[in-house]
Amino acid sequence: MTAATPAPWFQLRFALASAAVELDGEGGVRAYIEAHPDMVGLTAAICEAARRQFGPDASLLLRLYRDPEVEDAYLVLSVRLNQYGPDTLSRIRSVSDGFDSDLCNASGSILVTTDFRPLR
Repeated sequence: MTAATPAPWFQLRFALASAAVELDGEGGVRAYIEAHPDMVGLTAAICEAARRQFGPDASLLLRLYRDPEVEDAYLVLSVRLNQYGPDTLSRIRSVSDGFDSDLCNASGSILVTTDFRPLR
């Protein structure tokens, strides 16, 4: 008998913990992942790529964004840094660029961005 595959949510939670990504609004993120289970691997890979790009001192925060004007929701990975250099946005783009083709074929979406706020 083989071991059962963990539910998508638990797979993602493990990956987030491994990449030291915080959750903001766990219930919303969980509901989104359960509705879009094909996003587990992509979300985990993007979070890991962001951690590699920005290092252990960056704060990475995953949340669900709901557009108040239209029925749309997607994941947002926010990057917060001690200092924001002129290359911050290009570094953020470099994280997500490698996943563009995979995201085009996914049922959901994730945006990697920053709010330029200081670390908490």
